[in-house]
Amino acid sequence: MKRLEMLHIMPGDYCNLSCSHCGTLSGPKGTMKLGPQELIEIDRAIREYLPEKLLFTGGEPTFYIELINQIIDFYPKDVEFGVQFTTNGHYAKSEEEIEKYLGAVKKLDEVQISYDKFHGSRLNLEDLKRIKDWCSKKGIKVNISMCISSPLELIEAKKTASESGIKLSYQPVEGSGRAKEMKREYKYYHFEEEVKEKSCPNAGSISYICGKGFSICCSSLMFNMDNKDFYKNDMSSYLSSDFHKKMTTQTFKEMMNSELPEEMDPRLSSPCNFCEYIHS
Repeated sequence: MKRLEMLHIMPGDYCNLSCSHCGTLSGPKGTMKLGPQELIEIDRAIREYLPEKLLFTGGEPTFYIELINQIIDFYPKDVEFGVQFTTNGHYAKSEEEIEKYLGAVKKLDEVQISYDKFHGSRLNLEDLKRIKDWCSKKGIKVNISMCISSPLELIEAKKTASESGIKLSYQPVEGSGRAKEMKREYKYYHFEEEVKEKSCPNAGSISYICGKGFSICCSSLMFNMDNKDFYKNDMSSYLSSDFHKKMTTQTFKEMMNSELPEEMDPRLSSPCNFCEYIHS
């Protein structure tokens, strides 16, 4: 059996920050975390599909390390896999704090620092370098992830990457969760027709969203809509669902059941926004 490329897990919605671009509504008031039955289903999925990588996001995953290490231990002992964190780096003020948090994560081999100075990050350049140096000593890959809501922010993103010496990845802010509520999503100036020929960018990866279940979607359909057709409690049921088959074999144009209006909202140029539009 071919192994799953990646299982993305959101262990809870608590975060010390309440960023305006957050697609999951996480923040200091978050109280959700994976329950016993959810852990049973994740355990079953890991043992059956042996994901090559586990990606933990949040909420802020460093507040769930005990729970995450429990999940990591679900793997059979002889199976190789990697562990990646997407983290806001709240512990970056000293090497001791970095060791306390990141050093406690089993099999960690990649750290993605969410550095979004326009939307809520409290890190500075020295903090980024401190995490980079710690990761270098441990042989852990590190990169910066930035969400941008306008083309001008890309200039600052590239400047940050150059000054820190850390590889940068960036993506437009999607219209999901708090970003949609606060209107912080990326500004498109016209509807880009090519979005119709695109498909879900998450092919090859499955997410487990705390409080919901397994899905290919980790964005608009999961956090803006309440439709249980989009997720299942167990992995096998989800992978055999009509929704998953559609999302992994069709373009958005092929998913559409009706003709589009002549005038389209520019924000629908985003694949996630367009997908939500199709399914609403």
